[in-house]
Amino acid sequence: MKNPLSINAYICPPDYPIARFLSRVAQTGASAVGLTIRALDEIPLPQLKAQLNDLGLAVSTLNSAGYFLYHDAQRTAQQTSTNLRLIDTAAELRAQTLVVIPGSLSHGAASLRDARDTIANGLHRLAERAANTGVHLGLEPIHPAGILNKGCVNSLRHALSLVSDIHNASLALDLYHSWWDPELPNLIRNHGSKIRVVQFCNVVALRDPADLQRESPEVGLLDVGAELKALSTQGYSGTFEYELFAEHLRGRDVEAMIAQAAKFYAGLA
Repeated sequence: MKNPLSINAYICPPDYPIARFLSRVAQTGASAVGLTIRALDEIPLPQLKAQLNDLGLAVSTLNSAGYFLYHDAQRTAQQTSTNLRLIDTAAELRAQTLVVIPGSLSHGAASLRDARDTIANGLHRLAERAANTGVHLGLEPIHPAGILNKGCVNSLRHALSLVSDIHNASLALDLYHSWWDPELPNLIRNHGSKIRVVQFCNVVALRDPADLQRESPEVGLLDVGAELKALSTQGYSGTFEYELFAEHLRGRDVEAMIAQAAKFYAGLA
């Protein structure tokens, strides 16, 4: 496979410096990183740009804008400010994708229908602002289990309909959230041009079948290698970004897990 490999900084525990993370990722041979607001708060932007350049790392994703459903005026203003900051930073870092998380019912929506209408309008407004700086958005469908606390755009079909008429918006396809969707093969075959980035990990249910968690790609419910190969074979030429959160390390060493992901990816080739 010729798709570039990226590692997302969500894997970093709170006491693990982002600067060290960047160095470790570069040592694995990966060509990009996914960054979060934490990186922007931890490293001044000029210094962050310089380190990325010195290490030869691109930014595959900047995470995450959106969250369109806050009804509290103060929280809405804070999120709007964050969204604008992320757009400007994505432009400065030449990030390939600014990931958009739509927001959930717990954020204040009156009903699911109202929530989805608000998200559609908010996405169009955000895309207009992003277009002014050349930033491309990646709308991330969320697993239905997250409808109350993270996002109420859940199916690939719905997400695709929201970005279909926005020239600078596509899908951020996270296998953790969308592995279950029966439309996934159709998306891969027929709508590859609307996939902006692919985020991968495996999925496990360690304690409760209803409590799905992220896991390293070698073990779990999914054949991650087969999914990534199918995407590559069907013409997806973008980045494959490994996304494991620090809470899913479960006592394992972060650097060992980064190296393990790179080894897994190299084995696919």
